Amino acid sequence: MAFVVVTRGSSAAPLLAFTTTRDANAEVYVVDARGGSLRDLSNALGQDGQPAWSPDGSRIAFTSARDGNGEIYVMNADGSGQRRLTRSPDLADTAPVWSPDGRTLADMCTRANPFVTQICVVEADGLNPRRLTGLGHDDNLFPVWSPDGTEILYSSARPQTHGSYAIYAVSPTGGAERRVTIDLAGAGEPAYSPDGTRLAFIGREAQAGSTWALYIADANGANARRISHVDGRVDAPTWSPDGSNLAFECLGACSGGARRSDIYAIDASGGSLHRLTVAVGTNLDPRFSPDGRLIVFTRLLGHRSDVLTVGVNGAGLRNLTPGSGQNGSPAWHPAG
Repeated sequence: MAFVVVTRGSSAAPLLAFTTTRDANAEVYVVDARGGSLRDLSNALGQDGQPAWSPDGSRIAFTSARDGNGEIYVMNADGSGQRRLTRSPDLADTAPVWSPDGRTLADMCTRANPFVTQICVVEADGLNPRRLTGLGHDDNLFPVWSPDGTEILYSSARPQTHGSYAIYAVSPTGGAERRVTIDLAGAGEPAYSPDGTRLAFIGREAQAGSTWALYIADANGANARRISHVDGRVDAPTWSPDGSNLAFECLGACSGGARRSDIYAIDASGGSLHRLTVAVGTNLDPRFSPDGRLIVFTRLLGHRSDVLTVGVNGAGLRNLTPGSGQNGSPAWHPAG
C-alpha cells in the first residue's frame, strides 16, 4: 500500500508548547509552528518542563522543581493561575499525561530509596493522589491513557519478564495490573490508535541479535505483527490523527551512524516507508500535528537542541527555536 497523507483543514495558527533554557533556567514556552515569536508561560525560578496540553486546550500541565522537588503543576493556557498538584517529598513526579476527559493526570513518580519509578495519578484539582503500580523493584514508564479513559498502559521491567520490558495495563482507580504483551522478548512505548482499536509499540523478538522494531496489535495486545524492517533500533512511535500512518525515530544504520537517529513515517499496513530527516544530528520524539500536515521533533546537533517541524512528505523543514538555550519536549495544542 502506498503512503497516503490525509490532512484536516485548519485556519488557526498551529501552536506548540515546549521546554527551553534560553532564560538560563528551564521554562515552558509556546510558539506558533509557522515560525512566530516565542512566549514564556511558566516564567518562574526553578526548572520547569515537559508541558502537556489539556484535551480542551485551556490548561497546560508541566513538571517543576521550583519548590525543591520534582512535582506536577498546572497553569492556564496563557500562563496564569499556576498551582501545584502533587506534594510528594519522597517522590519526584514527572511527565504528566491528561486523561481524555481532562479530569485526571497520570505521571511517572520516582522514589529515591530504592530507586524505582512507578505510575501515579492525581485529579486535575490536586485531590486524590494515588500510586497505581506495586512497590517492588520494577520500573514502570511512559503512561498512556486508553481513548475511553478506562485503562492506563505503561512499560514495565519485572522479574517475570527477565529484566526486559513488557506492556502492562491498570485501571486509573487502581486494582490488578494486566500484562498486555506476551509473545515477545521485549515490548514498550505503547501508543493507541486514535479510534482505540489498535496499539502501536516497539518490540523485540527472542532470537540473538534481534533489535527493537515497530509492531501493531489489537488494543488488547492480541495479533501483534511487525511492520517495520529497517536496519536499526526503532523508538517513539506515534499515530497520525486519522490512524492511517505512524512516525518513529530510528537509531543506527538507518540514520547513517550509530550515534544518529532519523525520523521515518510508515503507513499502518506496514507498506510504504519514508525517511523524513536525512543524517543531520540526532532527531527524536516525533509527533503529528492535529491536522496531520506536520511532524514536530527535537534535534540534537553538537551542543544544541532545537524544536523543528517537517511536512509529512519530508518537505519544509523549519527550526522553531533558533538562538540560545536547549529546547525540547514539544507538545501540540489539541486544536493544532
